[in-house]
Amino acid sequence: MGTHIAIKNILYCSEAGSYLYRIVSVVLFFPRFFLFLMVLLSYFPYAQVLGFLQRLGWVDSKVSMRTFRSVCRAILAILDIDVLTDCTPELEREFLKGVVLLSNHVSYLDIVILGANFPCVFLSKSEVERWPIIGSVARSIGCIFVSRTDLSSRVRAIKSIASKLMRSQSVALFPEGTTTPSGSPSLQRWNFGQLQAAIDQGKSVVACAISYEKRESAAWFGEQSLVPHIVKQFFVGPRKVFVGSELVSLEFTNDPREMGKGVHQRICRMCSAHSNALETTHMELEYVTFTR
Repeated sequence: MGTHIAIKNILYCSEAGSYLYRIVSVVLFFPRFFLFLMVLLSYFPYAQVLGFLQRLGWVDSKVSMRTFRSVCRAILAILDIDVLTDCTPELEREFLKGVVLLSNHVSYLDIVILGANFPCVFLSKSEVERWPIIGSVARSIGCIFVSRTDLSSRVRAIKSIASKLMRSQSVALFPEGTTTPSGSPSLQRWNFGQLQAAIDQGKSVVACAISYEKRESAAWFGEQSLVPHIVKQFFVGPRKVFVGSELVSLEFTNDPREMGKGVHQRICRMCSAHSNALETTHMELEYVTFTR
């Protein structure tokens, strides 16, 4: 796999190779985009069935998580994105007990990258629930929806997070509530309230930093249209994404605001460190291997 990544980088980084890659990308765009659509469209009814069977108690939530993780990995393979992680066995064990994961938010691809690596459901803005196809898939895997401008909705979301944690399910969320194209999250937009559920349930908190090679091509700006941005990803070339993660001890503090600030500092530190790591061409493609 390391040789495969090295060849792709040599091909794309050289002037002649870069030109050749763009030609190949144009030629292969329609087959790749068709495969991308087929993965999504085949997963949609399957996710609906799994969600229905899960509500009846006939299918365990682990099945839905494994399926979603496989679909995310297929999408990353189609887009030629290699994921590098530093997840430890200790962190993997904590995930299986249920954790709250806080991550910076750069792109809609963040969900695919986290979904490919960690068995977790997502806290998402309420508008996503109304999106065609995506909303249905999000409901089928147990995502929690929240309106950040509605106090009662935020309270319900915290209760839902606590309920997931009690069942040893992990929840991932983006405390900024929006994307920050620079990569490092903004403390001014940081939401601390969701950490209360982890504190109340005595569950671990995980600081996660997602750093993109060629970040400007992946970054999602709110005024951009979704479809053109997706299409653009097929022409960017091979990319690496580094996913760093650190456990935050609950002994650190019982104040969600102080804990949130500590998590924010860790994420910013990891984002800074990743800029050097992503320049290393011999790093291996690696996914976190979970048993659930």
